[in-house]
Amino acid sequence: SFADYITDKDNISNLREFLGVWSSTGDVIGKESIRKHNLKLIRHRGTGNLFLYDLDADLSETQNLINQNNHRDAVSEMLDKLKEIGPCYDNKNSFQIVSSSGGEEAVTCGWFRQKPLRCDTHPEGKIQCRLACARHGN
Repeated sequence: SFADYITDKDNISNLREFLGVWSSTGDVIGKESIRKHNLKLIRHRGTGNLFLYDLDADLSETQNLINQNNHRDAVSEMLDKLKEIGPCYDNKNSFQIVSSSGGEEAVTCGWFRQKPLRCDTHPEGKIQCRLACARHGN
């Protein structure tokens, strides 16, 4: 239980390595954040702006560390984890799929929404258009 962690500061067994949080208005995610140990990464979805804070040294989140090279690997790992554990979303940009002729074709998630069964035949849709494909049970 949670009480085990409160009463014993050395008990770290089974603790999550990452903690993600998402804020939304309606079905649009505006901001997402993730913590790993003392680092907190915030990404604003609309602008793509990133903010990184060391909560041990800066609990008020006033010193953005995102441009410091010594955190580059941590930021990359945290962004990957946000995508992995985050809620379903659709890529707003076009991306390449393998067409039926074997070549590549640029599509958007709108292409998958038009014919949801495309999610079954194009694995790229399940990756790039998680919301569109999930809504149709694919």
